[in-house]
Amino acid sequence: MRKYGFIKFMRYREQQFELGMFIAVYLFVYILLKINYPFPEVTADSGSYIRSAISMKISGYRPIGYSWFINFAHSIYPSINFLIFCQILLHVFSTIFFLFTIKYFIIPIRKWLFILLAIFVILDLNAIYMTNSIMSDSVFNSITLLFISSLLWIGRKQSMVLNTIVIIIHIVALYLAFNTRYISIFYPLISIISFWIIYKNKLNCLVISFIPILLVAISYNKTKNEMLKSFGINTFSGFSGWALANNATAIIPYIELNPEKIEDDNIRNIHLIVSSFSDTTFNAHNVIETAFMWEKNYPGKQSLFWILKNRGMNYEKGWVYTGGLMKKYGVYLIKKYPVEYFNHFILVNFKQLFTYFDIPESKFFLPDNIIGNWFNINTNKFDSSSTLIHRTNYILYLMHYIRWFLFICGIIYIIYNYRYIKLNSAFREIIIVITMYVLLYFIFSILTHPINNYRYLTPCYIFMILIPFIGINYYYKCKMKTTGDSK
Repeated sequence: MRKYGFIKFMRYREQQFELGMFIAVYLFVYILLKINYPFPEVTADSGSYIRSAISMKISGYRPIGYSWFINFAHSIYPSINFLIFCQILLHVFSTIFFLFTIKYFIIPIRKWLFILLAIFVILDLNAIYMTNSIMSDSVFNSITLLFISSLLWIGRKQSMVLNTIVIIIHIVALYLAFNTRYISIFYPLISIISFWIIYKNKLNCLVISFIPILLVAISYNKTKNEMLKSFGINTFSGFSGWALANNATAIIPYIELNPEKIEDDNIRNIHLIVSSFSDTTFNAHNVIETAFMWEKNYPGKQSLFWILKNRGMNYEKGWVYTGGLMKKYGVYLIKKYPVEYFNHFILVNFKQLFTYFDIPESKFFLPDNIIGNWFNINTNKFDSSSTLIHRTNYILYLMHYIRWFLFICGIIYIIYNYRYIKLNSAFREIIIVITMYVLLYFIFSILTHPINNYRYLTPCYIFMILIPFIGINYYYKCKMKTTGDSK
């Protein structure tokens, strides 16, 4: 950690040169991106986000945080290209701020180490490609970087006013992250771990640790109240119930469950529909691809159609209502057959962590009426075929496994040398915070939803490559102390 402030640090010629280079590279990359991908990627979820942005009410499908961002960008300038520009700007700011935060606290013993780290971070094509889509992933990644970066600044040798400002920024980032993607429900634990490392006064630590827990609890209850108000159903997330049931059906081919022995009528009715399908419906491929949830000829959607017909609900309310029943069904199966669930879903999804997923080839841009009306664009089908990033998949495939190799080696090296790292140092805090974040993100990803897309693990990629950077830097630091080499 430096003995002078961050602003003074950024005024040095070396940082200003690097900042200029980073911005220049980003500018070149994004000009190239927009030339080849003039229209954003849209999915079935994009319309849901737009509808929530228009009404500023939570949908039955996704969190509302990204819709806040869309509404904010639209209020400044109602253009779909301006929305993408805002996502790019947020991505560039968050990554650059994170890079210089790391450089400030961990002085690179070799300059090339920091440049190499910056290359990995700035040229992460997964993150770059996601900025050009109407999906929550890019904004969530940026908020996560700000969440971690601000956390590293809390409790440093700075005035109480500055520390209070940093805490507020951190809490706001936590609030936005939680409302953008619910997987961030474990983020308060990351904050608390950091607080207990930094604060020597454990009473102060206890008080400040209560803030992120309280914030998430309030957000959780607020979301439940909004769901109740919008759909008349007391649930936090309809989607989570659907995902849990999808995951649990991985055990169907390996169990014998007589529907007549199920006491709960709702669970029995769902299982009657599920058990009417052949075992091949629930093979590992279909479960990982979440066919249960989305394909109309699969048992999940068939259960939904049955409920819509018998309950007389509209589709969105029926989706939320069925999600609550699916949660009960999933919990029932998992509790009754925990070993089978572990073997046929958890272990299978664990292996998905190491799978490389191609960035898809963009072929056309076809906005629906909601997107067309909101952004005042023609709803015709636009040809936007480009293979620029798609052609790099073989390189990204290689980098994917290089990243994993470096991450595992870095973890092993740091664990081996951990006892020598000075207690309460910024160096140690960063190691613990980053490692715990990556591991918890992996654990929650494995437990909650099939890992089946290039977007899902992108928030971890920067942190995974940071671990070997820290390990190599520590190696050179020890070597310099031993030999006196300062080159």
